Amino acid sequence: MPLSPQGEAFVEEVDHLAGEVWDENTVTLAMAVVPNDKKARNIKRLANALFGTGVLICLLMAVVLVLNTFPGGVFGLRFFVEPTDAMAPVIARGDMLVTLNRAPERIGPGDVITYYALPGQPDSRLTRMVHERTGSGNRIYFRTRRPEAGAEHDSLEIPAAQVLGVRVAVLPRAGFVLSFLHTHAWAIAVLAAALCIAAVLLRKWIRPHVRKKKVIVHEEQALF
Repeated sequence: MPLSPQGEAFVEEVDHLAGEVWDENTVTLAMAVVPNDKKARNIKRLANALFGTGVLICLLMAVVLVLNTFPGGVFGLRFFVEPTDAMAPVIARGDMLVTLNRAPERIGPGDVITYYALPGQPDSRLTRMVHERTGSGNRIYFRTRRPEAGAEHDSLEIPAAQVLGVRVAVLPRAGFVLSFLHTHAWAIAVLAAALCIAAVLLRKWIRPHVRKKKVIVHEEQALF
């Protein structure tokens, strides 16, 4: 049934008022949601970055603790910081050398070994490339040399018993990092704890803002 002129005018007035209300709510919601949402995202990213950095530092400190607790190695692996450039460019000063125990019969020319030049004296530890292996059984010896092409072999013969391991990996500059962590262990542990605590506090702080955003979005949807 068609509406009377008065009815049509009333409906138009209601539609006009409803449009004004919706436009006002839309503007209010946009102004309330967008800044809070952007701010919350940025703070959440910062919290994640702080927490990730703190966890990474804790992992590095755990590595330092393991190395100090097991100086003889873990599962046959040993870790040494190269103190000189004698093995450059194969191993540079400050690199971390990872070695593995290997039977003397399986060590040959070209292998890089770490050994004590003087029996039982850690200060005499050297890393060199095997030039040749001599002997057999319990009397195996190694002559070593530097990695430069044409380098002469060292005069000493190294008994197999003095070999600490054969190179399996080199971690560039990792020795500098771990040495720094070992020297400043307490200060770095406090820093890692502070970063993790700051990340937790930031996440707790943005939680109400995230809830407010959800409530506003829900109210916006209810207007349809």
